[in-house]
Amino acid sequence: MTAPTNPIDPAVEVSSLPLCFLRSPAAVDGQTALRETAFLLPINEYAPAAARRRIGAAEGPASEGEALLDALRLVASELVSNAVEHSDPAPGGALFLALVHAPGQVLLAVTDPGSNGGTTPHLRRTDWDAEGGRGLHLVDRCSAYWGVVVAPGATTVWARLSS
Repeated sequence: MTAPTNPIDPAVEVSSLPLCFLRSPAAVDGQTALRETAFLLPINEYAPAAARRRIGAAEGPASEGEALLDALRLVASELVSNAVEHSDPAPGGALFLALVHAPGQVLLAVTDPGSNGGTTPHLRRTDWDAEGGRGLHLVDRCSAYWGVVVAPGATTVWARLSS
């Protein structure tokens, strides 16, 4: 399997993501093909909606049923929204969204260019009346696993969802 190239920063290959989380016993011996989809999104307020539309149109995840597809759209919306809000991109920068689908599971990764203000995405306590700060809690609840890969000039947040 050849992982898609990251057009934002070729040094940060999608293959550096923990794709092993997708491998079931049947997939380890090469019996299960993985389906990959990747696309660029603008870094603006329309990016979360564009991500949801593109995921809905992706052939692999749509075959897993509405429950997984809805969770995937929600997680993508949160990760893309966070990337739009917290990245510090150069003018004309774009987000890179990758999906890797295996039967019963999907790995979603969102890579943003920029420094993220020197912080790493993490779960945090939020006051009950705070307007934000709950997105990664939703990602945590919807995902079997999630994590962060930080590289010079780019941050990737990934999540594995299972049906």
